[in-house]
Amino acid sequence: MKRFFAAAWVGALLLGASFDAKAAIVWDESLDGDLSTLPGAPTSLGSLAAGESEFLGTTVNDLVSVDRDYLTFTIAAGHSLTNIMLNDYQAPGDDVGFIGLYAGSTASTPPGVSPTLTELLGGTHVDATAIGDIFPAIESLFGLDKFDRPLGPGDYTLLIQQTGVESTQYRIGLVTVPEPSPLGVLPFAFFGLVLARPRSR
Repeated sequence: MKRFFAAAWVGALLLGASFDAKAAIVWDESLDGDLSTLPGAPTSLGSLAAGESEFLGTTVNDLVSVDRDYLTFTIAAGHSLTNIMLNDYQAPGDDVGFIGLYAGSTASTPPGVSPTLTELLGGTHVDATAIGDIFPAIESLFGLDKFDRPLGPGDYTLLIQQTGVESTQYRIGLVTVPEPSPLGVLPFAFFGLVLARPRSR
């Protein structure tokens, strides 16, 4: 029985990971224009394909105003968001930025106002040392843990901003995987039964 369950589980993982591992750039501010600065009208990345979808941007804090970037994306039915990768973060003054996650296709925080912990679904401060998967830190939201990874189907909105007085370039990847279907696991379950059969001596 252990072999059966192990084979079925491996099959499910293989099915869930059956996508092109190469990241696709879905928005580049240098080519596609500035990301929205309006929480009520974020730039839409649409429905994310399975794999890693990257977006590149710049956010500025110049004491006069804070250039906050807002974007929204959709996790399609039968898929889940497993990772949020901070692939690059360049802040010459080593200042700390902030990335916030909202449920829904808009950010509930009014323009020019800092988000509250009540409004956010998740969030974390970032700097150049945070390169890698920041989804666990976003989930934690300073220890509140308001949701469980992975995130299921639905609309979500991200806020990216710099808290210090400088311009910051960032590169973020959203990793989405298809959820294994019960029918898709059947062949691997059968394979598990074959492995679990006692061998004749």
